[in-house]
Amino acid sequence: MIMSICLKKFVKGQIFLFASMTDDTIIMTDDDDEVQRIIHETNLYKILKIDQTANKQIITRNYRKIAQAVHPDRCKSDKASEAFQKVSHACQTLINDEKRKNYDISIDRLPQQQEASNHGQTDFDDEMTPEEFFTCLNSDESKLSRINRKIKGAKAKKVNSAQNKKEPQGKGKPFAFIIKIIITFIIFAFTNPEDVRHVYEFIVMLFFNPISKDSLQGVLSFSPQNQGQTMKLNCKKYGVSYYIPSWWVNSIGQDIIVKNRNKLNHIAEEMYVEELIIQCELEKNQLGKEGPKCAKMRKIVVV
Repeated sequence: MIMSICLKKFVKGQIFLFASMTDDTIIMTDDDDEVQRIIHETNLYKILKIDQTANKQIITRNYRKIAQAVHPDRCKSDKASEAFQKVSHACQTLINDEKRKNYDISIDRLPQQQEASNHGQTDFDDEMTPEEFFTCLNSDESKLSRINRKIKGAKAKKVNSAQNKKEPQGKGKPFAFIIKIIITFIIFAFTNPEDVRHVYEFIVMLFFNPISKDSLQGVLSFSPQNQGQTMKLNCKKYGVSYYIPSWWVNSIGQDIIVKNRNKLNHIAEEMYVEELIIQCELEKNQLGKEGPKCAKMRKIVVV
């Protein structure tokens, strides 16, 4: 009994000594203890053993040490995968400026609720899998720049994948086209002209959604451009006029535009604010300071 206790202490001592002599291995007395610490810890900073003011270099340095220690290929604990995932999530969150800012706000405002919601969570919404993140961050010395590019690429891929699932391309298009033809035939075969007009407007709004911010980009203008505009509308909220060219009005239908005037005005208001912000940025770049365009922007925009 005494001999087994002494042997266990001797082995632990050797592990501790080996860890102290290596820069790339986290100092710990037992891998399983470290795994349990990570699993039961809810604060992302504490998971990586850093304070809230740590910079990205410190964050990634501690991540590499801890991730190597609890990596499932190295650590034999049955909870190693869960710990490895939490360490990856902590680092991916804290090296992302926007995510870190939101996380800091959440722990400052609702620390207890935040900790309770994170306890036992494993379905993290990270852009990269723990293994991808680990491989990328340990591949070379240009880690942060590479990781940011990969995260952006993975995020874009995830968004595109989600959009493709919601709006499958290719499949279903022939069927939708046939349905439109059938509806059009029924309309013209069995209804009077006035009904045709109303149903046509309904179909246009249902299938094509022509009045949207995307469709108005490059079409809606806040200054006359001598392009034969047939409609000059007013944004009551900001007291400005905006213009829509005749070809767009004719393609959509004037009645549809009139019926959706509130929606059109709302989109115009958003685009007007965006244009003011862009003009202010250009002015600051040209003058090196804020000028009249920025002053105009600040009257209506809270920055």
